Amino acid sequence: MCGICGKLSWVKPVDQKIVENINTALFHRGPDDGGILSLGNIVLGHRRLSIIDLTGTGKQPMSDETGRYHIVYNGMVYNFLELKQDLEKFGYRFRGTSDTEVVLYSYIHWGVDCFAKFNGMFALAIWDTEEQELLLARDRFGKKPLYYYRLPDGGIVFASELTALVKDLEVPTKISYAALNCYLGLSYILSPMTMYEGVEKLETAHYIIIKNRGK
Repeated sequence: MCGICGKLSWVKPVDQKIVENINTALFHRGPDDGGILSLGNIVLGHRRLSIIDLTGTGKQPMSDETGRYHIVYNGMVYNFLELKQDLEKFGYRFRGTSDTEVVLYSYIHWGVDCFAKFNGMFALAIWDTEEQELLLARDRFGKKPLYYYRLPDGGIVFASELTALVKDLEVPTKISYAALNCYLGLSYILSPMTMYEGVEKLETAHYIIIKNRGK
């Protein structure tokens, strides 16, 4: 279990301290290591529970060798060694032995079609610096959670847990009565609703792309 978070704004640099606070709230999900990557209008955070590649080459946030793509990832893709072999045939070279690096290069090579190739569980965020595009994605069984709030400027803030997300004071904490009614009737809240108005949970087997000022 790991934890991911981040914040993207189209109108001003993101305050790194906000993402650090969110990331700290995710400490219990990844007590082995943590990292923050600030790129001006986006900041990514990660808490790591080290299972595969215990060295520094498995550290996140992780970037590709060109510095264009950056990933934070929570999960496990069980067939990553097979995918790694396929990617090596296309000329990709890997610095470490983590499945995170394979997931990143799978997206670089196949785009969103890579998700159909993954056998595993995951929630992830990938930032494309050149296209100024953020991808959030979740596995087909919904084993790994991901919550987000769309900012008024078209940006977004996201985290693995709702309690961590609200460490950003821009995230509203007004109770959603529709979600409350759902919980009282079913004993759980249907996605994409959460207990807070305007805060959503990325649905199982879905991805979203945020670009061009939120379009």
